[in-house]
Amino acid sequence: LTPPFVYSAQAPQNIRFKPLSQTKEFTAAELMELYSKESHLKSYLDIIRDKPVYPVIKDSRDVVLSLPPIINGDHSKIQLSTKNIFIECTATDLQKASIVLDTVVTMFSEYCAHPFTVEPVEVIQSDNSRTYYPRLEYRNEMVSMDYINSL
Repeated sequence: LTPPFVYSAQAPQNIRFKPLSQTKEFTAAELMELYSKESHLKSYLDIIRDKPVYPVIKDSRDVVLSLPPIINGDHSKIQLSTKNIFIECTATDLQKASIVLDTVVTMFSEYCAHPFTVEPVEVIQSDNSRTYYPRLEYRNEMVSMDYINSL
């Protein structure tokens, strides 16, 4: 995988890649038909199926990494020899996505060469504003002793 990574929207017929667990390339439109029979994926198809453009993540070499929120590309799959992991989180609610991303990154970071060390990613929005993820912000929670003891 070669950064920078670009999250964009393209017409489904213009997105072509080999998805995870497949042996050949498909267009995004063809994947909608293929995955309509897959019990674990078909519930996500309606999020993008009838849209004029689909979200796609590509690397600097224009290789498709993901067709979020449907399937990742075979090119970016994790193997035993993988040393660096690019964690992407897509959602329709930014707050929820940020919480999920922080949680997944934190869990993976335990296994880093330097445990609990992660690299932030700069996200440049279409208006050129910039944000860094993961946020890994501290937060205070008030919980009762009874609740804690019940865990």
